[in-house]
Amino acid sequence: YQYMTYFLKIANTFIVLPFILLIVFGLSFASSEDSKINLLLMELKTPLKRSYLEVEEEIWSEWSKSGRQDLDFLFGRGRLYMRSGRLDDAIDIFNQIIKSDPQFAEAWNARATTFYMKGDFKNSISDIDQVLLLNTDHFGALSGLGAMLESLGHFDAALDAFKRVKKINPLNLNIKSSVSRLMQIVKGISL
Repeated sequence: YQYMTYFLKIANTFIVLPFILLIVFGLSFASSEDSKINLLLMELKTPLKRSYLEVEEEIWSEWSKSGRQDLDFLFGRGRLYMRSGRLDDAIDIFNQIIKSDPQFAEAWNARATTFYMKGDFKNSISDIDQVLLLNTDHFGALSGLGAMLESLGHFDAALDAFKRVKKINPLNLNIKSSVSRLMQIVKGISL
């Protein structure tokens, strides 16, 4: 009986230990990915060895990684459908990804973009809200939000969105232009 208890303790150790290691190294991996994004976001403000566009591209690349090969494959297919105009198919794919991993902010953003392309601002804005809950520095989602708010005539709110983008991505010429344009519109309205 003593030997059986000892055997069970050893067996439990070998069963529990891999799960503990998975959790520890999984969290370590996630935090290293977050650290990489944070470094890229800092570089985006003052890139030294490359253009801000190259830094943006690397950020988008990092954001597009779910951490799961099957979801990354689906995500690529969804983007392909989106680019080829198969918007309903793209939404179906992004729905599957979001259902499987609701913490994958870029899937929400891709679906928001697809809704935007369909002219469905309500659902697009709803998805952008979710993106920003998961990733407050998502300059793409904020830009999309600003563009939709401007189209809807909500100029103050659009200006706020673009100002937030400018804090994250200050060198982007389109964002600078949007802020300037909206400041003129808001200033004209308040006169």
